[in-house]
Amino acid sequence: MKRNSIPTESSVLKVLGLVGMFALTGCGTNVPHDVSGYVDSFIREAELRGHDFSNVRRGLTIEFINLPDNKAGSSKRTFFSKTIKLAPLIWKQMNDRQREMLVFHELGHCVLERQHKNERLLLGECASIMKEGGEDACVDDIFSDSWRSYYIDELFDPAVQVPDWYRTQDLTKLVIGDTLLLKEDSLQYESFQTRHFGIADAVAIDESSDYLLTLTYDSLNFIYGFQWDAITVGLYQESGEYSINNKGKEIWDNYSLYTDKIKLETPISLSLLKLGASYHFYLNGVEKHIMSTTYFQSGSFVVPGNMYVATYGGSKPTAKLSVVRVGKQ
Repeated sequence: MKRNSIPTESSVLKVLGLVGMFALTGCGTNVPHDVSGYVDSFIREAELRGHDFSNVRRGLTIEFINLPDNKAGSSKRTFFSKTIKLAPLIWKQMNDRQREMLVFHELGHCVLERQHKNERLLLGECASIMKEGGEDACVDDIFSDSWRSYYIDELFDPAVQVPDWYRTQDLTKLVIGDTLLLKEDSLQYESFQTRHFGIADAVAIDESSDYLLTLTYDSLNFIYGFQWDAITVGLYQESGEYSINNKGKEIWDNYSLYTDKIKLETPISLSLLKLGASYHFYLNGVEKHIMSTTYFQSGSFVVPGNMYVATYGGSKPTAKLSVVRVGKQ
């Protein structure tokens, strides 16, 4: 009869190690409460697009730890585990949408095995939330619901095409119709202390038709632009920046949708074109950004359906506002 061998200490440790590995790849998970909801969101968004990642928590560890080079997050995947590290100070400064996209980006690395993708779309926006960070990074409009939907589509399918609403439009190719509004005189500046944060004038715009809104300034000021429902378009003389922002329910709520460095010269024209299901933004006739009209929802403290023309600080520039009905050639 063959004698049964007595297990050695090293063999016991190996078995225990394997048991630990299997436990890690089974039901083991370590996800902080603050992050758990975003992992759930990743699973839901995957399911909506025909992917089953219900087991994504297996072997997943997410921890808050200071990272080098001002990084917001990092990730690592091995055969047995997936680890995501998030910078706690940066996390505290982020809002809900920024946190969601950061977690999705890192899950893209360690779950979907995506690499960084730094490609840009026609107008310079990021083609993917899998972009690499840095000063030269492209702009991703994660606060726009339409852009968020596209970015998540691309996250799970890198070959996805840009949405139908992302179609550039040359202003010279438009058919100009009747004038809906024209203000030739200087727009009167109100108090800086108003709830409208230095609003000069307000006009109602008919959203049932396509139109081109153009605001032209003939002199430089500190900050100037317009606000349409929850969206503000502004120019900043000191930084030389053109910016499209989401204006929240409070004055201090201001999330960047798109920014670009520019050379400020007068006259300066800011244009908003509504064409079908898209809004197009222009600076001096050059198209800068596109987003779906479905994003323009009443979420700010201004009266819905009104456009506010603003001048902030410094001198009071002369501005001309025109709104014309348009169509394609």
